[in-house]
Amino acid sequence: MLCFQRPAQPDGFAEDVRAAQAKIQQAIAEGKKPKIDDPRWRRYKRYFEVAQFGKCGYCELDVSAGQYGDVEHYRPKSQVSALREPGHHEVGVSAVQGRTYTTVCETGYWWLAYAWDNYLLACQICNQSYKNALFPIQETRHGVPTPGGKETPLLIHPFEPNPLSEYLVFGDLGQISARNGSRIGRQTIDTCGLDRVTLRRRRLEKFGQVRRLIARYLSLVEQAAEHSREGDQVLRDLAHLGNEAYLHAGMVRVTVVQQFDVAWAEFMALVEMLPE
Repeated sequence: MLCFQRPAQPDGFAEDVRAAQAKIQQAIAEGKKPKIDDPRWRRYKRYFEVAQFGKCGYCELDVSAGQYGDVEHYRPKSQVSALREPGHHEVGVSAVQGRTYTTVCETGYWWLAYAWDNYLLACQICNQSYKNALFPIQETRHGVPTPGGKETPLLIHPFEPNPLSEYLVFGDLGQISARNGSRIGRQTIDTCGLDRVTLRRRRLEKFGQVRRLIARYLSLVEQAAEHSREGDQVLRDLAHLGNEAYLHAGMVRVTVVQQFDVAWAEFMALVEMLPE
């Protein structure tokens, strides 16, 4: 995952969704479950494609190059489910095997169905096959969520600043796990299926590059040669791999931050100061 910069709400959006919002509010006022059947959020997918460099907000795979992708609702719009069995994704099998849910709320976050801040771009596997209507929170869920209700999300939001290096850690085989037992990390991984075998395979090569660069730099440190031309180039290469436009930049940044115990912004500031 990676923290992106949220796109500004475009002019005309509020007016465009006003009638659809009013229809939902009327149903709620009448004690009915809203029928959210006007997916006009799809008209604005391009804004999120640009803001996220065409990548899924959860798994960071390229969405726009190989599929249509979804405008995902971070908080589910029409119901909320709980995960019963996480299931697994086999190579060569399109559907997730053995993943089951329990509905815990029939209405969901209906007032956020047309809320700009509740949208992000997601691949269809993360959104439809895994996240579905899941939205884990720290508190015990009682009844239905309400506007203004207090709750603590356990799902990392790609458009909000998050200390990802405190929640997640990556391994040599491309796997991802919760760092130090982080509940946020664990719930995010399980909710979006971020440790599925197909993703591990996609992350494997890039993680190997990162580990080799870090190992080389540490070797130069042992030789008191980290400030050499080679040492500087290693740092530049790590910064390049962590470019936000590249696939799995979040994995690169998390690994660098954890290895060198420095914030990514500070690391980049250091790289920018290196002599040419």
